[in-house]
Amino acid sequence: MEEENLQETTVLQVQEEPEHKKKHKHKKKEKKLTKGGVIFFRIVLVAALAVAGYSGWNIYSGLKAYRESVAVYDNLAKQVHAQRAEAAAETVESVPYTVDFAELEKINPDVVGWLRLEDTVIDYPVVQCEDNDYYLTHLFDGTVNSSGTIFVDCRNSPGFTDRNTAFYAHHMRNGSMFAEIEKYETQEYADAHPKFRFETPDAIYDIIPFAGLETNSYTDYIKLEFDDDADFLRYVSDIQAKSTFTTNTIITKDDHIVTFSTCSYHSYDGRFALYGKLVPATND
Repeated sequence: MEEENLQETTVLQVQEEPEHKKKHKHKKKEKKLTKGGVIFFRIVLVAALAVAGYSGWNIYSGLKAYRESVAVYDNLAKQVHAQRAEAAAETVESVPYTVDFAELEKINPDVVGWLRLEDTVIDYPVVQCEDNDYYLTHLFDGTVNSSGTIFVDCRNSPGFTDRNTAFYAHHMRNGSMFAEIEKYETQEYADAHPKFRFETPDAIYDIIPFAGLETNSYTDYIKLEFDDDADFLRYVSDIQAKSTFTTNTIITKDDHIVTFSTCSYHSYDGRFALYGKLVPATND
């Protein structure tokens, strides 16, 4: 019995290798990176760090641009609010002028109006110049900034006498500029925000939204020239048929309308257009 046990023990000792020998063999099987592999790994690591750094810089730059834009426009709005309060206390007019355009022109002679939508961030100056590019990247005071400024199409006539006047502004992801415009994609929002106030050096208007349109840059959703009355009314009818909301507002051949255009992130190169009827302002 003892001999059998001894033989079994001997067999087990032969079959089972010591643990340190197993580890030693395992280590021998591990392959070291070649010189080329090390270089490739380092290149990948550097590239990853560069991408991370670039992304971080973009985020920082974007937030900095937002802060600069908000500061400039908040300061302008505060000045206008003070003027409104003073005008309301002194005037006997039913719809008083509340913007000192002479002061705004000292900052920027391109100013043509001031646009406001109650209970929203839209409380901005509006400009117009000889092209449709400059104010995509410049604030009202001339600062280079991706938030830009609300501007009127350079093809439109001065004084808002055209049948359709186009306004453009960015849809900023922090909710500023024309980000609010796309909210007219719902009936509820349209019902809650039935008019804009638009003041110019020569007149005060209400802009009554009558249609909203989800579209893209490849469509002819903005039309500034019309062959005749029928062409104008067909354009309006087509917009209303595709609108994201409905109203009782009627557009006639004698009316003037505006188009607010901004980017939409629902689709590639998307746009959202809001159309409004331009009428003399009332205090209703």
